[in-house]
Amino acid sequence: MDMEWIRDTWHYKFFSSIPFRGVEWIFVSVWILWLHLYRRVSLWIVGPSLFVIFVLFEGMGFAGSKEDVRLLETAGVLFLYGTLVYVLLCECLKKWWAAWLTERRGEKWVKEIDYLYLSLGSVGIFGVVNRLESISDPYAKVDVYAALLLATAVVVRLIKVRAEIEGWNKLPTIPTPASPSAPPASIPPSP
Repeated sequence: MDMEWIRDTWHYKFFSSIPFRGVEWIFVSVWILWLHLYRRVSLWIVGPSLFVIFVLFEGMGFAGSKEDVRLLETAGVLFLYGTLVYVLLCECLKKWWAAWLTERRGEKWVKEIDYLYLSLGSVGIFGVVNRLESISDPYAKVDVYAALLLATAVVVRLIKVRAEIEGWNKLPTIPTPASPSAPPASIPPSP
């Protein structure tokens, strides 16, 4: 996909002149987290944002361009990616998946998230191994995808903690009314 058009936009020109490029993504991430946690903004912000992030990954050279990408810029975009995935998965769990998982797997499904977390982290370690000097034929683009996998693994772990704290794996308890056939013990029998 040819992404040269993004280099002509005002955003790219403006932020490419900033010495600490990448910090804007961290500010956007903090703003999205604040909206999610304190203002309870729903999914409408996440879908378009994920699309923008992947366009920016492609446009800024994360997916194989020969341009150098700064560490702070990479960290900012990864932080924003992790924030958006966190918000998206939290919203989906709270609205649909948590109750469904609790009905199907019981309350233990939160503990089973560790398997996903460890699997993503294990595959992400491949990117670190790919960077070793003793590797004779490293794979291209693995570093980018390994960073995304490790960021996703951290997000999954944070979601597990939030699900445990907020009790998403608990079925709602429905209070049962007292049976009307037995009189309450505090009322004396009538003469």
